[in-house]
Amino acid sequence: MVSSWLFFTMSRCLLFCCLLLSIPQITLAVSLSGEPLVTNPLGTVLSTQQGLKQDSIQDLLIDNDNFLWVATDGGLDRFDGHRVEHITGENDLLASTPIQNLFLDSRNRLWISTYYRGLYRLDLATNELRLVVELPQLEIAEYNQTAEQFIELANGDMLLLFGESLVLYDTSADSHEILYQIDVHDEDRIPYLRDMLLVDNLLLVASSEGLMLADYSAQQLAFKKVEHRFNVELNVDNANTKSLLLDDNGELLVGTVSGLFSMPWESVTQAYRGDGVLKDSSLIIHQRNIWEIKAQNNQLIWIGSDIGLLQLQRKDSDWQASFVLEPSTGEVALSRADVRAIALTFDNNLWIGSYFNGALFWSPNSFNFKVLQNQGNKRPLSDNVIWSILEDSDNTLWVGSDNGLTHYNPVSAESQFYMVADGIPEPYSIHTIVKIMPAHDPDKLLLSTFNGMVLFDKQSGEYEKLNFGLNDEEASFVSGASFGPDGKLYFFANHLYRYDFESESLTRLDTLENQVVLNLVMNFIGINPVNAEEMLVATYDGLWTFNIHSQQARQLHRLPERLVNTDLWPDVVNLDGHILWVGYPGYGLVGLDAQTYEERYHFGREALGQAVVLFDLLEDDDGYFWFSSLDGIHRFSSTELTFTEYEYGRELSIAEFNLGANAKLSDGRMVFGSPKGLVFFEPHKLNQLKQSEFLLSESRQMVITGIELSSRKLKLPKLNLANTHLQLSHDDYGLTIEFSSLQYQKDTDAQYKYVLSKGKQILSEDITTDTRVILPSLAAGDYRFEVMPATQAREQTLLPASLTIHMAYPPFWSPLAYTLYALVVVGLLGAYLVSRHLQLLRLKQAQQQVKLFGNAFRHTSDWVVIFDQSHLPVAANPAFEKTFGINDKERLDRQLYRIYQQVPKLEAQLSGHLKLLTDEAVWKGEERIQTPDGRHYDVLIDINRMEDENDASDIHYLVVISNITEQKNAERKLVKIANFDNLTGLVNRSLLLDRLEHAIDSAAAHDHTVAVLFVDLDRFKGINDSLGHDYGDKLLRVIANRMLNQASKSDTVARLGGDEFVIVMEEVESESAVSSFVSQLIESIETPISLGKEVLRVSCSVGISFFPDDATDPAELLKQADVAMYTAKKNTLSAFIYYTKEMNERAIERLALENRVKSAYEEQVFENYYQPIVNLNSGKTEGVELLLRCFYQDEWISPAAFIPVLEELRHIIELTRKATETAINDLQQWYAEGFTGYVSINLSALHFKTHFDLEFIEQRLKKAGLPRSALRFEITEGVLIDKSDEVLHELQRIRDAGFKLALDDFGTGYSSLSYLRRFPLNVLKIDKSFIDDVKESEEENALVQTTINLALSLKMDCIAEGIEYAEQVQYLLNHGCFRMQGYFFSRPVNAVEVKPHLMNEWQTSTLAFNPNI
Repeated sequence: MVSSWLFFTMSRCLLFCCLLLSIPQITLAVSLSGEPLVTNPLGTVLSTQQGLKQDSIQDLLIDNDNFLWVATDGGLDRFDGHRVEHITGENDLLASTPIQNLFLDSRNRLWISTYYRGLYRLDLATNELRLVVELPQLEIAEYNQTAEQFIELANGDMLLLFGESLVLYDTSADSHEILYQIDVHDEDRIPYLRDMLLVDNLLLVASSEGLMLADYSAQQLAFKKVEHRFNVELNVDNANTKSLLLDDNGELLVGTVSGLFSMPWESVTQAYRGDGVLKDSSLIIHQRNIWEIKAQNNQLIWIGSDIGLLQLQRKDSDWQASFVLEPSTGEVALSRADVRAIALTFDNNLWIGSYFNGALFWSPNSFNFKVLQNQGNKRPLSDNVIWSILEDSDNTLWVGSDNGLTHYNPVSAESQFYMVADGIPEPYSIHTIVKIMPAHDPDKLLLSTFNGMVLFDKQSGEYEKLNFGLNDEEASFVSGASFGPDGKLYFFANHLYRYDFESESLTRLDTLENQVVLNLVMNFIGINPVNAEEMLVATYDGLWTFNIHSQQARQLHRLPERLVNTDLWPDVVNLDGHILWVGYPGYGLVGLDAQTYEERYHFGREALGQAVVLFDLLEDDDGYFWFSSLDGIHRFSSTELTFTEYEYGRELSIAEFNLGANAKLSDGRMVFGSPKGLVFFEPHKLNQLKQSEFLLSESRQMVITGIELSSRKLKLPKLNLANTHLQLSHDDYGLTIEFSSLQYQKDTDAQYKYVLSKGKQILSEDITTDTRVILPSLAAGDYRFEVMPATQAREQTLLPASLTIHMAYPPFWSPLAYTLYALVVVGLLGAYLVSRHLQLLRLKQAQQQVKLFGNAFRHTSDWVVIFDQSHLPVAANPAFEKTFGINDKERLDRQLYRIYQQVPKLEAQLSGHLKLLTDEAVWKGEERIQTPDGRHYDVLIDINRMEDENDASDIHYLVVISNITEQKNAERKLVKIANFDNLTGLVNRSLLLDRLEHAIDSAAAHDHTVAVLFVDLDRFKGINDSLGHDYGDKLLRVIANRMLNQASKSDTVARLGGDEFVIVMEEVESESAVSSFVSQLIESIETPISLGKEVLRVSCSVGISFFPDDATDPAELLKQADVAMYTAKKNTLSAFIYYTKEMNERAIERLALENRVKSAYEEQVFENYYQPIVNLNSGKTEGVELLLRCFYQDEWISPAAFIPVLEELRHIIELTRKATETAINDLQQWYAEGFTGYVSINLSALHFKTHFDLEFIEQRLKKAGLPRSALRFEITEGVLIDKSDEVLHELQRIRDAGFKLALDDFGTGYSSLSYLRRFPLNVLKIDKSFIDDVKESEEENALVQTTINLALSLKMDCIAEGIEYAEQVQYLLNHGCFRMQGYFFSRPVNAVEVKPHLMNEWQTSTLAFNPNI
């Protein structure tokens, strides 16, 4: 039995696979097997990596709330754009069950067809899952049939098509009736039912053996076979029909295993009444195995096939088929490219379900953007990096790139290249074209390049560099050019200029330079659209205008002061009615009033996200503005003030675009340039699509996708939970609310704002990128939670989503319980008053006895009160009465009772201990009490119980209260001094270690994590030195308050001393929580601080260690956080770093090195060494470079090791001073022996943080009788990073004093031509790292050659360092560099050993060997 069943099952499976997958090898009428239109589709991927149970997609469905439901071989999943929820139902009914098909009926019930376990139905409103139909297979009863298609009838019943049966399901009675079953006794082929349509009571069924038709209104269904193949070769594959679609035009599409057929529905009805042959049938697509057919509209149909996604478009009443894409998002080839399922979103984007690769969210809007780029052998451009675009009068394009100029014909797709360099162009060459402008001669173009301006002949392709009457050096710096209203060219180089091409005359704009700082000018934007007599000028502080007639400049818009001179400048302007729009890359879009130039609008990072770095501003024919950015292409509506984004991964295959690369073409299209080619699109077409989407779209709301409790499991609908009322019990906790916009495209900038309120009080409000909010606990009461997008600067607004929460009161703390408590209190109070009245009778007797003690305590300074055996006061001395405001006009007990009501705690302090005393007992204790006037006193209370010798029942209590406030204040002051920082009031080291030890003990007991943050302020000493300690102290107090504001109540904030702080975080949930807190802390600390007239900015470095991961001892945790902090201080990428063991090892090594260097400095073992600098042109040693060396404790310390330590300890300034003095003494001796060269001294960046002591050097040179030329100074590029005027001023002082300045290690740091232009430098020194490879690397040769040429063009001396081989010498001589130094000539040696080299005659013919090594 088992063997026969197995054989039968395998036979059925093999037959079924053959029916589905076999594809005949015949020639396609419509060839769809080539390359797809989209070779690398971009979009959101949904697979097992994102949480799906399985990657084989069988069906996709989007419900009424826009949730995506995914049927896979591993089960059923729901996706909300952020999270995948696996649906198993109660008792895991669907766990690990293959799901085949999904259907959502009009009552929001999801019908779930499984592969072998029957048909289920999930009510989304109640989250109830139930099994509705189990229909055993006709021949293998152990397995159930699979439901293939669903039709909801007008009365709400369901027509269900199973693989072997047709079933009518009565939804009211929850029963079913089988209307039809296949004949399993057919000896030839057993049909399998796949799809059905019901049109005008005519039921059409697609099966593996063809189409079947029946009259659904008949008493008993009788199917008639209909032949859909006409005039085609008949085979089992094109007979196997799988999917049906009837469009609104009455045309039927039939998908088979081998092709797609089309026919009018009228022919179907005629065939049913006639011979059963569909003579109007036509084969649209041959061969392809059709899985799914989805109509977007009457003109566009999407098809899932064996090769991927296909598209049908109706053109002139005919269908045109296209192969769109394969369902992959990477370079990995798929073993199967089948698209099994397709789902259309509300905005006509697609979810595509593949067989092995999960689901892909893809936007057909990507068709609207055409990319032109170099790929493989296809090279339409001279280079992919595009910087400029110009459309010519013949509608061809001139495209400037990183390497050359392209003349591109969009019609013929032909290209011609000009000005292309062989290989990689040199830096700052004319091959990089950043702007193209029409010249006065229509046959020529004016090109702005990285090496000045070029006049290009369009006919011959020849070009010439324009000098404009400037020298060659300055002409190479010409940039920022634009034509003015007078037709003249405005640009800047070393100055601001205007050039007249007709008269060939150059005018220097001195009047403009007197009004605008030259160093702030970025470029001339062009003519002011508001005033045609003005040129717009872009600067680092905003937008200026210059009137070419009056020569007057004025600033139209100024950046905020904190952003002035921070590499932000306006790039483009465009006038729209009464608003002048200004684009600032990095600052955003600014709208100015066209009359007053006042700022009316600013769209910054909050509205634009990463698109705040925007380029260009082109207006289309519909009045919209378009710009590119570092985050795609964007449309801006100036009337609605909304933005439309076209993003990478959705519509675009290119993410970033380039500044200035844009053009609006004569046919209305636009083109933007990027680092990966050109992107063309039609704005009008996109505007129409957006308008149609807007008209069809409804107002959409944020969706609350899930609600969970840590205390128990909630059973909530599988719907949008917005507007839900949540009823929670008093012991519920851990409320998690999940939400989504259900916009499936990737949106890394999406931010959401949520508000939790109670009545009119807002309890919590935040902006977050996380789509999950966790509320650990809520007090009893009614709450409202609301979430919405943080910004809505887009054309489609999302409405907020909200829910209400009722948190029940605990049973004994409800309002009803409080009412009962109040009644009990009133009853007790009444009983008390009755008892009190009875005690008044005994009070008279007590008063007589009190008189006996009157004289004893009347004059004491202590406060004395006597209580009777009922603990009622019977007497008090004057000191007590004065302190507590008691008079003799009213009874003492009543006055004291009122005082108790005013100060409730006082009763327990005065009489609460009386009942504890027995016999002759005494009680003493310290208390802090409050008097009715609000004062607080520290007191010592002494209570004595006294009994009458004659009457044991006569008991009194003597209470003596001594004021010890001054003593306690002194004690508290000592405690505060011992445990708190006097300046900031924060915890000091002593109390910090105690609290840290308690935190560690608590964390160990409860399995928690403790984080220790060591915070050190950067460059705080400079603030103290420059502004004084008073400013420093104020700054520390502000920083301390900011840290306290950032920290939670359970955190400890301490100051260790100086600018060092420590924060202890207890019960840390995760490392990401610490990272988020540290980021907020750093942002808070780095916020500018206004103190008096000064605005201070301070940064910090943070090191972090964790208990128990890094250490278990408090001191060790602090040490490790300190080590991590010093590592962070050296890290240029991150302001905070987590501790690692390697840091500790490096810190130990660093400490040992620091101690050795300190000792070496104190013992003065540093020695001057000198290395000759040889001039092979003169054959003489023209100078030496001073290099410090240190030999300490029988070993050498490397300069690379000791120099950073000396700089950190600030010993480098004094050590350089001593070394300079020694060098001058050595020079004095060498000059006496005939040497006439110089000593070159290296200066540290610290020399420029203070006033450089030139007077000392000048005095020492004068005393030694040496000229100023005997010394020169070397600086590194690191010094030039600081663009402050102080650095420039110090360098100018050195230059003006007659000393030459050399730029050392040129090319290894932040090399920039602007440095060479701005700073007074005389010598360039080529770093050894470039010289090492001149024999082997052509790239290094090019860098060396470029530096030599740069030095020559700037009239600077050039010295090559690190010369070791004769080939290097010969190469440098051949290329014009004859000043050299290195081991080839001499190692660095001391003052004695260097003497022979000073007078040596160096001959180039003898340089084939190295006598000095």
